[in-house]
Amino acid sequence: MGRNRRYGAGAALGLLALAIGACSPKPPDSVVTPSQTTTTPGPIPASQATQPGPMAWNLNPSVDLTVYRNGQILAPLSVDQDWSLLPVPGYPGWFNLSIFVPETQDTELFILGVPSTPANIPAPLLTVFHQSNASHGDVIYNTSFLAETQARGWYMVAPLARGPIAPETAAFSHKVSQVNARAAMRWVVDHYPIDSDRIYGVGFSGGGALAVSMASRYLDPREPMFAALVDHTGVVDMADAYQFSDAAGQAFFSLLYGGAPSAVPFEFASASVLQLDANHLWVAGGKHMAANYAYLPVQVFYSLQDPQFHLIQQNSQLFDWLSIHGTGPVQLNTSNYAGHSWAALDEFQVCDWLSGYQLQLPLSGDLLMDRDARFLYFDLVQDAPGTFSKVQFSLTPLSNSLSLLGLSNVQRLTASPSEMGLSTAPGLTLHMQLETSDGGDVVRFRDVLAAPVAVLRDGVANFSWTYVPGSQRLEVLESSLGVHDWTLQF
Repeated sequence: MGRNRRYGAGAALGLLALAIGACSPKPPDSVVTPSQTTTTPGPIPASQATQPGPMAWNLNPSVDLTVYRNGQILAPLSVDQDWSLLPVPGYPGWFNLSIFVPETQDTELFILGVPSTPANIPAPLLTVFHQSNASHGDVIYNTSFLAETQARGWYMVAPLARGPIAPETAAFSHKVSQVNARAAMRWVVDHYPIDSDRIYGVGFSGGGALAVSMASRYLDPREPMFAALVDHTGVVDMADAYQFSDAAGQAFFSLLYGGAPSAVPFEFASASVLQLDANHLWVAGGKHMAANYAYLPVQVFYSLQDPQFHLIQQNSQLFDWLSIHGTGPVQLNTSNYAGHSWAALDEFQVCDWLSGYQLQLPLSGDLLMDRDARFLYFDLVQDAPGTFSKVQFSLTPLSNSLSLLGLSNVQRLTASPSEMGLSTAPGLTLHMQLETSDGGDVVRFRDVLAAPVAVLRDGVANFSWTYVPGSQRLEVLESSLGVHDWTLQF
C-alpha cells in the first residue's frame, strides 16, 4: 500500500527465553486481569529483588519452527515462490506465511492476523516479537494478542525473526534477525491496507530486545516505523547481558556477535539501546541508541517478582534514562506476577495504551546512527563504517532554518526541505557544527528547483557549494570546526 506519512510537529535463551513447551500456555482468547498491572513512579530499588549469580541459558537448538494446532502442521513446509500463505484451520483471519528475504537469503516465517474490517479501510498493525528460544507460535500459545487485535479491527504480525546461527529463535537483536523481521512487516504493509501512522510494537524478553533495537535503528518514514512501543522485560544492553551470563551463555553471545564485547564492542553496542557500566547503571555520555526515541512513546514493563533480576535492573535503567533525557512519552508499568512470562502482561491494557498514539516525526532530537541509511529526514553516508555517526538536529519552520550540530563521522547528509517543513523561498538558513575535523561534511538538499542567487557563510559570500540542475540538488561543504551559519538565498 502507499505510504501516508505525516511530517511535523530471551536471553541467549533461558532467562529471556523459555521454550514454548516450558511456558505455561495461555489460550488465545484468555485475558490477564487488569489489576495485575500497576503504574509505578520510578525505577525499582535493587533491594526489592534478590540478585542471582551468573545467568545460565537454555541453549536448546532444537526448537521446532513450525506451528501446530490440534496435531496439524500449520506453517508452510516449503516455499515454491517468493512467498506462500496457509490459513490456520479453525481460526478465521489467521494465516501462516513464508517469504524469501533477498538481503539475508533466508526464509522468514510469520503469523498474520487479518481483521474482519472492510479491505479498503486502513487499520493499525501490531507487531509482536516472541521470546527467545520460542517460535513465532509463541503468540498463539502464550498471549491473547491475536484475539485482542481482531476484536479491535487491527492487523497483527508475529515474525520469527530468524537468526544467523542455531538456535535461530534466540538471536535477540542481531541485525540479521532485524532484517528478517522487517521483511515480514514490509510484506504486510505492501499487501494490506495498513494505517502507516499506527504501526505498533510489543516484545517480551529476547523479543523485547529485538523490539527496542529495531525502534532505534529503523527510522525511515518511507518504511514501517513504530508509532509506539511496549518493552516487556527486554534486554537493553547486550554487553551487560554478556557480563552477567554463565560460560555457556558467553560462548553463545561470542558466536552470535563474532566475539566478546571487548573484541567487537560496536557489534554489541549497535544491537543495544543503552550502555551500562560495571554496576549495571547507564553511562553518562555513553553510546545510547535510545537517543533515537525522540519521536517514540515507550512503555517499559516488568514484574516486580520476575526472577531475572538483571533484566529488571536493565529495564529500570531504560526507564530512568528515557525519563531524564526528554525523548518521547515514557511510562513504567509493573505487575506482581511470580515468574518470567508473557502472562505478567495485560494484552488489553497494552493495546489500549498503544491506541492513543499516532506517528509524528520530531522537529528536533539527537541521532546516533550505526550505518548508511535513512534516519528520519536524513540519508546518511558515513566517513567510516563500523562505528557510530551522530548529529543533533533542530527544525524551525517559522524561521525557515535547519540546525545540524555535533556532526561526527558524517561524510554526507541528504534531506528534502519540503519534507522537513522548510522552504527555499525566499531563503534557507543552515547552522552547522562539526565535532571532528575529517576533511569536511556535506549537506545535500534534494528537490531544490533552482540554484541560489547567493550563498553566505557567516555573512560572507562563499563558493563551497554546488548545484546540479538536472537532479535539483544543492550541496554545501563545511570543513571547519565550530558553529557556522549558512544562508541560502533564492
